[in-house]
Amino acid sequence: MTNWATNRVMAIGFTVSLMTGTMCSAQTFIQYQPAQLDFTPYRENQQRQFEMMQRAQEDQVRQERSRASEIEHKITQAKSYYASFFHYPTVIPNGWHNVTCVEETTAQFFSTSVLVKDNKITTINNPNLYMASHAPIANGKAMTRLTYSDRPYFVTMYFFDYIEANQ
Repeated sequence: MTNWATNRVMAIGFTVSLMTGTMCSAQTFIQYQPAQLDFTPYRENQQRQFEMMQRAQEDQVRQERSRASEIEHKITQAKSYYASFFHYPTVIPNGWHNVTCVEETTAQFFSTSVLVKDNKITTINNPNLYMASHAPIANGKAMTRLTYSDRPYFVTMYFFDYIEANQ
């Protein structure tokens, strides 16, 4: 029996038996060896995708921290600015006024306008915010509970424009 082989392909061998000059049997066989697949490019691609996702997540966390730090800085500035005034109005006149809103627990900071009637905030000019009750104003600011997307926020509203104009 003779056996020939090539690298990772197939081997073909022949066995021939001769008896008295004539062929009495002949046998053919094929031997197969599976090729070894190289998954290295696939693994490298998966690793690159994983690293890119990890960097994107790190960038997002960095941006969120930066944004939170910026908002905290604005909140601190607003509180310091309010504290810098020498006197505060006891009554805010009826009408629309611009206010700066600060929510310290979740670090929210935004500006909007409100309607004042009888020294109470009765309406907020933002369709996404709901104010359950009228907020009384004292010393140029009001503290109230606003609802946004069914989540309550306890907000301090500063009347900076009016306080500045009446210093």
